[in-house]
Formats: sequence, C-alpha cells, structure tokens
Amino acid sequence: MKKQLVMISLSSLLALSACVTSEDSGSDSSENKENKDEASANDSSSEKDTKTETAEMAAEETSERFEKLHETMATFSLPEKGRLSSKEAKLRFGEILRPEDEYKDVIVYDNSMIFYKNTKETYTYSWINYDTLSQEDKPKPYGTQALGALKYRVNHDMVFYPSIFEGNAGTPLKNLDEYKGDKKTLIASGELVEKEGKNPTGYEAIEAGSQRMLSQLHQLEPYVEQFDAVHDWTTETIYYFEEAESYDEEEWKEAYKYYKKGVDNIDEMDKAING
Repeated sequence: MKKQLVMISLSSLLALSACVTSEDSGSDSSENKENKDEASANDSSSEKDTKTETAEMAAEETSERFEKLHETMATFSLPEKGRLSSKEAKLRFGEILRPEDEYKDVIVYDNSMIFYKNTKETYTYSWINYDTLSQEDKPKPYGTQALGALKYRVNHDMVFYPSIFEGNAGTPLKNLDEYKGDKKTLIASGELVEKEGKNPTGYEAIEAGSQRMLSQLHQLEPYVEQFDAVHDWTTETIYYFEEAESYDEEEWKEAYKYYKKGVDNIDEMDKAING
C-alpha cells in the first residue's frame, strides 16, 4: 500500500511538474513574442525617425542654399570697371541700342556687355547670336556681370520650360505619381503623346528642355565660380539636365525624374531672384 501511495505521489508530482513546465513555457513564448514585437516596433520607429531626420536635414540644406542664393542674386552690384561713357557707347553700339534709351537706362561695358540699370539684367539685345560667334568674339563676363546675365536668362527664358503634358511652357511639374485622370492613365501605359505646337510635349519636352537649359547654363558656368551658392546651384542643375538627356525615349520615366529636379532648381532660382 505504501509503495502504491508513493507511486501515486510521484505521478501527481510529475503531472504537476508538467503543468508548471507547460505554463512556464507558454509564458516564455508570450514574453519572447512581446520582446520581438517591441524590437520590431523600435526598429520601425528608428527607421521612421531616421527618414524624418534625413528629410529635415535636406529641407534645412535647401533652405540654407535658398537664402544664400537670394542674398547673392538680390544684393549684387554691377562692376564699375569697364563702363563706357554715353559718347563711347554711342560710337560702339549705336546700331544695337534703341534711340529712345538715350543711354540713360543702360550701362555699357568695354567687353560688349550691356545691362539695364534698374534691374541689373543684361540688355535685351546683348549676346545676340552667341552660339554663332567665334570664340574670340564671344563676350566674356567678368565679376557680377555673370549674375546679371544669369538673372536675365532665368527671368526671360529658363522659367518657360517645356512640360510633358502641357502646351503652355512653364507649367509647374509634378512627381509622376501625383498626376490624375488621363495623365495618370498615360503614365501607366508607359507612353506619352507628342502634341504639335510651339512648345513640345512628351519625351520631346524633356529632350528639348534639357538641351535648351544646358546651352544657357554652360555659357555662364565658367564665370560664376567665385559665387559659391550660385556655382553649386549651376553645377547641380547642369548635372540634372545632363542626366535627363542621357536617357532614351523608352526610359522617359527615368529621364523625367532628373528633368523635374532640374526644373525645380530653375524654380528655386526664380524665387531667389524675385522673391
């Protein structure tokens, strides 16, 4: 009888032990799951924080550059050196300047560059046929003349960039995933419609727009190196348009990404000049 009781006691103990072990195991499993969930949540939160910090840093850098661009483009003065008197200007540029200007509203330089006094932009008729001039005949801006030339180019040409969908040049561009309706359908199809008209659309807009911007920027890029913010902006903008131009029509979506970045830079400079 005693042996039987002992056996019963041992059986009870084993059963109890098994229950306890099972409960402990369940508790450990639950705790491990909670720890994993917490770790996963922490990783996700950490990744989100990192992305937020990166976005904030990018925004701060953009804001800082914009302020430098605005300060440079809004406060520069044209050089005193090389200015011609009214008599000298009339002898050299009488066929270019309009009679009604009477040389009161413009500043004429001995390197053939002419600027409006009030806006400090290059005169409408200066740098005509630049691409057809021989290298020795091309006007070479010095000092802040390059900024005045850039100001004119941005205000009167570069802000009128072609758009892939709109016949009206200068229409602000969106990210591809932001377009709606018929435009969204066209993007999804992978094909763009080329519309005839004064301003190109579709892939031709990217190609023609990039080429035009590069022509303008390459003319000025060598002369803005001394202006750090403007030089950084010019170098970056040239890179974007060169990348956009490097893609074939079949890769227009990749081309568009860089084209938009270049256009965004043009808009940034427009605001820096006129804001």
